This record gives sequence, structure tokens and C-alpha cells, in this order.
Amino acid sequence: MPQSKLISTMLRAGTLTQILNADADPVTFSIAPSAGQVMQINRMLLFVRDNAAFASSEDYGGGGALDPGISLGVYSTQDGVADQLSYLLTDVNHTIKTNADWGAYCYDLALVDWGTGDEMITARWTFAKSGKPVYLSGDKGESLAAVVAGTCSHLVDHHLLVQGHYISQ
Repeated sequence: MPQSKLISTMLRAGTLTQILNADADPVTFSIAPSAGQVMQINRMLLFVRDNAAFASSEDYGGGGALDPGISLGVYSTQDGVADQLSYLLTDVNHTIKTNADWGAYCYDLALVDWGTGDEMITARWTFAKSGKPVYLSGDKGESLAAVVAGTCSHLVDHHLLVQGHYISQ
């Protein structure tokens, strides 16, 4: 049986890190297959690093809530217009605004603190364990996208890594 090409890459918007200033417009970080390709995305890994102490329910990182927050969904772009096909966070537009919000979707959420230096949270969201993998069709113009909106300039680093593989159409 032929090996399928693995996917292990950051959601991107021209940059890898997802840190926005207070006056920044929302930024969409995404991944999409090319025409003729289908991606099966099995999981997403979150990494947030800050040089302040993390709180569970009020803050994103260590410096206040991220408002309006992060939304995550599958989009289809036809004729240059992106339509949201589904929300991955819930069936309504719920956004991630605090560190604790990730815990609602990711079983594996950990605060990493070595006593000195930056603190970080890491999380793993295995889509199949919460329903099914995410399938993206290049021929349908589909993408997996995280829209980051709000100030998170206090963070040292923030990114989302997706993993999966290409499958035949």
C-alpha cells in the first residue's frame, strides 16, 4: 500500500505566530489543500507562551481575556467569498477567550511552568475523539481556519499546529 503524505504544519496567515496588537483587525490563520487534494486533519496542537503567570478562567495567557476571541471552523471559498460550513468549537459561534476555554475541547491541556522563565499551556485536540477527523477538499475550496480577534500582544508566542495526511479523492 502506498504511503500517504503526512501533514504537520502550523495554521498560517503569512506568519506562524498568532499575536495581534490592540488595534489589529482580526487575522485568519488557515490551511487548505490544493485542487485535486483531500486532507484528513486528525488533530490540532495548541501552544501559548507568556512571561506572566497564567490564570485559568479570566485570562488568555497571563494578561487579560482575549476578546472577541478565537473562532475555529471549516470554510469553503467559492468565487472569492468564504462561507463558514461548520464551527468546530460548538454548533454556535462560541469563541476561545480564556485559557480555560481550551479545556472544554481539548482533553490534554497542560500548564507548563519550570519555576523560572516563561509559562506556557499546551493542548491537544484530537478531532476523531470528539466526533470525526476534519476532511478538507481542495476541489471544493475548503480550509480549516482559526480567526484570531482581540489583543494578545502580551503573549511571547502563540500558534496552532495541525496534523493529519493527504488521502485520495
